[in-house]
Amino acid sequence: MTEPCERLIGDVVRRGIARGETRSEATGERVVDVIPAMMMYLHKVGGRDVEEKDMVKVVDQLMLPLLRPRG
Repeated sequence: MTEPCERLIGDVVRRGIARGETRSEATGERVVDVIPAMMMYLHKVGGRDVEEKDMVKVVDQLMLPLLRPRG
């Protein structure tokens, strides 16, 4: 069930690496776990469906800083 999502996230990260927008070492399996984990957390703790605005915040406030090239 989670494998297609993980594959899609991994593909997005690899495309970012190819464009130089993502650190080359940011391909670990924990990286692709972050978005689904946050979705589950927001749903369970917040007690509501995760909306697009929630995912925008996860990407902007968590994933972009996590994956940004150093330097």
